[in-house]
Amino acid sequence: MMKTKKKRLVFYIDSMDIGGTEKALLDLVNNLSEEKYDITVIQMAPGGKYNKLLKNTIHKKQILFIGPYQSFRFYWWGRKLLEKIPLKLAHKMLIGDGFDVEIACGYRYPTRIVSQAAKAKKVSWIHMDVSLDKNEVAEMSCEEAKEYFKGIDKFVCVSKDCERKFNDKFHFEDRTEVCYNIVSSHDIIEKSKEKPQIRLDSSYFNMVAIGRLTWQKGFDLLIQDMECIVRNHPNVRLYILGIGDDKEQLEQLIAEKNLGEYIKMPGYVENPYAVLRQADLYVCSSRHESFSLTTAESIVLEVPVISTRCTGPVELLDEGKYGILVHQEELAQTIIELLDNEERYNYYKEKVKERKEFFNITKSIQRWEELIDEL
Repeated sequence: MMKTKKKRLVFYIDSMDIGGTEKALLDLVNNLSEEKYDITVIQMAPGGKYNKLLKNTIHKKQILFIGPYQSFRFYWWGRKLLEKIPLKLAHKMLIGDGFDVEIACGYRYPTRIVSQAAKAKKVSWIHMDVSLDKNEVAEMSCEEAKEYFKGIDKFVCVSKDCERKFNDKFHFEDRTEVCYNIVSSHDIIEKSKEKPQIRLDSSYFNMVAIGRLTWQKGFDLLIQDMECIVRNHPNVRLYILGIGDDKEQLEQLIAEKNLGEYIKMPGYVENPYAVLRQADLYVCSSRHESFSLTTAESIVLEVPVISTRCTGPVELLDEGKYGILVHQEELAQTIIELLDNEERYNYYKEKVKERKEFFNITKSIQRWEELIDEL
């Protein structure tokens, strides 16, 4: 019997350093069928925490070798030089015409370069809330978006609400699909059992927040909320795990509020699941999210969740059925009320266990493979 020819897939992304889109890509390509697909990951920046976690069967290509990704100056100049190259020529140099499907992991340069493919089917993977995100795409008119996304065959949105907002703004209904990000429950649970880099003191009520230290994640507002929370409940401790451009600004805010005793920012944690598993509450303080992988991971680890009302968590928590959803300005008071009401806290501690079944990796991969096979 003749072997079926594998479909050649390429995923193009800016970097494989830590981040939601990067983690989503890692979990997707590591779980797609090796029998059906020959997979390549092309990244603009060299290295990255997730690069080394890609399976050996995945082909890897890095474009910039002028310096480590952490050296932002080198990366910034390298990217600027690359973007000076005409897109058609850049596509020929960096990707070529040897693929059946090209998937852009990002709406800026990745989508622009993938859109130049002459033979391959072109996919733009949408990880944004266009109603709130601050970027050039979110600010486009419908006509501008039609030109910008010209040539894209399919848009894959990471949640139903993400798709709805995308289509409300740009009207690409005939080309959009929803594929939830892959949440590898088994791997998360197994890694959570490893020795933690940080051991939380169980005599305190420990809250954990995870994400890149940027404006989007709302950690500045969460830090300000902690001033009110610890005034009412001094036994609360908050751990913010992550790195990012706002690190110094957030540390300064903690110092100004005299909250150093109550808020810890340990930076990058190799295995956040071992820390998260110890938490009494996971807090998502984001100004906007299209999916919120960390909220999903908290649910898998049966950690109760309180989140701001943004696209991803609203869907993951089913409008508050499996966790608490609040408007940004209600976050501090709601946490205080939860701490005052043990019965309510225990209710959500039980409800979160029911939601674990939502994250079925087999169904998620099957949905992606169906979409790819149809292209």
